[in-house]
Amino acid sequence: MATVKSYLGVVFLSLTALVTSSFNGKAVASGYSVLAKAALAAPIVAKIVVHTQRQPPKELRSAVPGRIRLIMEADVVAVLKAPDLVPGRITYLWEGPLSAQGKQPKFKKQTFTLFLLPGSDGDNSYRLATQNAQQPWSDADEQTLRQIIKEAAADPAGAARIITNVRSGLIDDSEETAGSINFILDTQSGNPIALSLRDNTVLVSSSDGIADGVPVQPRTLTWYQLACGLPAALPDQVMADQDKPDDAAKLRAAYAKIVQLLGPCE
Repeated sequence: MATVKSYLGVVFLSLTALVTSSFNGKAVASGYSVLAKAALAAPIVAKIVVHTQRQPPKELRSAVPGRIRLIMEADVVAVLKAPDLVPGRITYLWEGPLSAQGKQPKFKKQTFTLFLLPGSDGDNSYRLATQNAQQPWSDADEQTLRQIIKEAAADPAGAARIITNVRSGLIDDSEETAGSINFILDTQSGNPIALSLRDNTVLVSSSDGIADGVPVQPRTLTWYQLACGLPAALPDQVMADQDKPDDAAKLRAAYAKIVQLLGPCE
């Protein structure tokens, strides 16, 4: 854990499990997948303005050439997500690259979105929760994060879903869903879901309710899980399980179409 302790006005830090960040540029809108990954991993998401920055004692500074560690003190402007109250001023450790001129980056008075874990001391010290956990704030990012956090709170189990495998494929000729091509996806929780292509639309449902599939909407957590969790190509085993060569070709083509319609993980 990274802890912050004061001794004679000097801040000392325990740097085990340090998470670093390289976001030190101007504010630009981040990709949905970057925000979703960080927001789901961090129990605390906050908008802050940097009040002060300083280097830790020499023995705790980064030994990696071209990188620097900074003790950041920040004023909390807004809390987007937190299990408990967050103090108005917090301290955390940041590590990232030096500027192009080889100097310490200047963060004072800049506004950032932080993805945080509480510090071990239970005071105002916090830890960055993920890689790239300090990101330049933008209004667009804040609105996206609020939507992600709201969606995750409404369906915690769905938000935590991780796709682990494409188990099987099926060409559906039933009257109700004629022309639908379906894939069963295994998840880390053990609750499979069904992914379907019907009339050039990607639908998702529980594995036993394929007929009730709903369209996958872009920039939602379901979209993020699929776009970022599906393998780029249909596993060979799924095609090997088909009795007819034509069926294997149809499944391969349908899966490729799904990946295309979902778009890249960004």
